[in-house]
Amino acid sequence: MSLVVRVFFTVGSPIKLHTWSGRLVSRAVGELLEGVGIGVSHDSPRKPYTVSPVMDANGRVVNKLMPGAEYWFRASFYCREVDCSLVTSAFSRPVVHLSGGSVFHVIRVRVGRLEPRLGNNDDSPALVHWRVRYMPTAYKFAGSVITWPSPARFLASAGKSLVRVLGGDSIEGAVMELAFHTEVARARVRQVEVRLGRGRVIHAFTGVVDYLTITSKPSLLGVLLSTANAFGVGWDRSIGLGHVTGGVLDMRSVQPVDLRVEEPTSTG
Repeated sequence: MSLVVRVFFTVGSPIKLHTWSGRLVSRAVGELLEGVGIGVSHDSPRKPYTVSPVMDANGRVVNKLMPGAEYWFRASFYCREVDCSLVTSAFSRPVVHLSGGSVFHVIRVRVGRLEPRLGNNDDSPALVHWRVRYMPTAYKFAGSVITWPSPARFLASAGKSLVRVLGGDSIEGAVMELAFHTEVARARVRQVEVRLGRGRVIHAFTGVVDYLTITSKPSLLGVLLSTANAFGVGWDRSIGLGHVTGGVLDMRSVQPVDLRVEEPTSTG
């Protein structure tokens, strides 16, 4: 199981953010967890949560917070790696005072749970048209930063999160099959720089991308999309990169096909 927390808040005085707002969210989440006895090392490469950046009511990433306006952020937790009963109590404060001096006045908190299930006996071959809206996102592959909405990287990242939610064996084979039969149909993206402070910059992309997938397991694709919506995708998600909103636009039945890759026959 996993916990998805959305915190809606305002501020009492203007706050100008000189670096990426996801860092502020990450600090807020870390300090809230410490307040209920959950310690998370700031240097840990594998944190038990991911977060979004700070966004306004229209879903836009912001770098300036003004009194009277409503903002929100997401924090998602892997309950196999952290005590989610304590997490819920961590977000019960009406006012959040951060160590840097920022103060959030909480308007409301929405708590949801992601409990995905694999294995749908009603699956049948389908052509699936799906869309993802990306906030600044970057992938790591073979030591390089990838700033393109690769379907393989999206599905692989969502698959790794799904395994952390469910536990058990890897689903790499099923995810690879999905990735092999997925293509970008339309991409409206741009390259951006995410400034983290102290001269550190991450190159990323943002935008809206349509994908087409032919699969005999459309339910698995749906589960991966739900997981990506809950935990984001890609690199540095604990500081708010990789927040996405994705969903299926259209699904049409197709004739059963053999989706295996055939080896070319030898002519020699």
